[in-house]
Amino acid sequence: LPADGTRAISLFLSGRRDEAIQSARVLLQDVTKKPRWWLDGGAIYVLRQTGHEEEARAHAARLLAAWPGNDYFRIYVAAGLGNVDEALDVLAAAPVPPTARIMIYHSEVWAEARKSPRFRRVMEQLGWGEHYERARNTSARLEREAAGRK
Repeated sequence: LPADGTRAISLFLSGRRDEAIQSARVLLQDVTKKPRWWLDGGAIYVLRQTGHEEEARAHAARLLAAWPGNDYFRIYVAAGLGNVDEALDVLAAAPVPPTARIMIYHSEVWAEARKSPRFRRVMEQLGWGEHYERARNTSARLEREAAGRK
């Protein structure tokens, strides 16, 4: 299951749209399986980005009905749908484990949210501001170094 979510995003980013959609749809088959974490956000993101908005919204609705409460996994569903304010609202309010940071800091699903002026304010509110800046600076440095080796 985890490989399907990561695979869907990777395929999408490499331009293999049909395979990405197929991988995303694997996750749509059973919304009761745990853990879901960022996987569904990735599937929803891929479906939305490939023009399957209604399918993405229907999957999100099924997930939210199956997962009551203000669980932090909802941040991924909102981010996948492109609902930036909702994702940031839930992120600011729900307890989020430190292991979730890597997805929030680096995943393509969160790219729209990271562009929001509110994103940095939420990072500061959570006490993640300095850690976020270090993580993003390290990623940028690694990308520059990789580009220089080509």
